[in-house]
Amino acid sequence: MDEQEGSGWVNEGAGIKGFRRRGRKMKAAVVGAGVIGEFFAELLQEKFRVVISDIDASRGEAVASRLGLEYRVNNIEAVGDADLVLVSTPIKETPQVVESIAPAMKKGSLLMDATSIKSHVRESFIRTGRKDIDYISIHPMFCPPTKLEEQSIIVIPVQGDSWINEIKEFFTSKGLRVHESTVERHDEIMALIQVLIHLSFMGINSTIKELGYGEDDLRPFMGKFHRVLFDFIPRITAQNHEMYASIQLENPESLKVCSILSNKIDSFRQLIKGKNLDRLVKELEDMSDIYSDPELSIKRSNRLIDLYREEV
Repeated sequence: MDEQEGSGWVNEGAGIKGFRRRGRKMKAAVVGAGVIGEFFAELLQEKFRVVISDIDASRGEAVASRLGLEYRVNNIEAVGDADLVLVSTPIKETPQVVESIAPAMKKGSLLMDATSIKSHVRESFIRTGRKDIDYISIHPMFCPPTKLEEQSIIVIPVQGDSWINEIKEFFTSKGLRVHESTVERHDEIMALIQVLIHLSFMGINSTIKELGYGEDDLRPFMGKFHRVLFDFIPRITAQNHEMYASIQLENPESLKVCSILSNKIDSFRQLIKGKNLDRLVKELEDMSDIYSDPELSIKRSNRLIDLYREEV
């Protein structure tokens, strides 16, 4: 199966030279046929002969049929002769999957994972003792299906440097913003971008529910700003519950961030209880210094608000 057709999620691009060894089209194995696995399987089709595996045979076969891929129910069988292996499995399962397949990969190949937490996956890879394969951890900061233009992807070279330039160039050719990081830095920042923001949304949703209100009560009173914010909350609370719960539980910085947020809320509660206007104003004034240009952020959010429509 030399050429494969996809379902259209992936933008057509100029592509890059590379991903060929000794004149042959290379093989990529995608482990996990969920939304992210399917997305990367299609993305890689341009340069690779793609095989996909999943323990859920009905899901794996459906994705393989939809994209015109080979399907393997056995992960080890799928990765054995692959040049590139991409693991896209649930956060909690990824370390075990990496530990099980890395020993079966061929020398000089590339292992990638696309999970949201990196430190525990790296530890599992180190335990395999493989020194003769490259390992690049990636984190797409978007959820397919979506346009790739100006979307961000984090790329973390963990071991080896034979593949990193080709991988970064490939993602860039698709319109993605590529940001290189380390495992430690990634998990620290994700504790803020994911854990903190998701937790805030969960708190808003839970508070509204506990007070006995619903969307129909609130929406007539909302301006566009509030409607935009309110419509973002279900992205966390109304889809892929296992993934969003795992992000809270598995990030090594979660408890630290949760404790700080809890302390800050309690501090604000005390100011509100004491009707301390001056202190609360001062707190608000001091907050804006995390932004290099708060006015620019306001202008960007104004454009988003202007584009908002109730109709889909």
